[in-house]
Amino acid sequence: MNYKKLMYTLLATTGVVGAFVGGSTMADNNWIGSEALSQVRASVDTLSGKNKSLSDKYQNVSQNLLDSKSEVTNLNSQISALNKQLVSKQNEMDNALNQLDIQKEAEIQQKINEIQQKIDEGNQKVAAKQAEVDAKQKEIDTLTEQLSKANANNNELQKALADAQATAKYASDSANAAKD
Repeated sequence: MNYKKLMYTLLATTGVVGAFVGGSTMADNNWIGSEALSQVRASVDTLSGKNKSLSDKYQNVSQNLLDSKSEVTNLNSQISALNKQLVSKQNEMDNALNQLDIQKEAEIQQKINEIQQKIDEGNQKVAAKQAEVDAKQKEIDTLTEQLSKANANNNELQKALADAQATAKYASDSANAAKD
């Protein structure tokens, strides 16, 4: 859900920046504020590039997080299956004890030990993957915060650009009025 909001925000920001840049190319470049307006445009272009870079990085980390979560789910499924096998083998062992079959009991105990070892290994893998998931989640949180700051800075520059364009229009209108 947050990813969709982020993408809509980026698309809206890109559209607004495009509209300002398109409108600004039509502006008269001979007025006094044209150099400042060019600097604001360059800043907006730089921020747009940074927003794109942050967005790409966010998407990559999000995909890695999804992959890691999927691996954790798969490992948990494997552990669940192994736990079922363990219960089955324990039941077999109980039956063997009831029949006083010592040889069968030793074989079953060996199987139980092997299954328990696989469960322990699976738990270690789950713990390792969960640590990766947690690290990736922290990275996503950091990127989200950076993206929010970049968007806030972009909004300020958009306001500055609008002010500069309003000043340019006022100067142009004043110059035209003075000519008349």
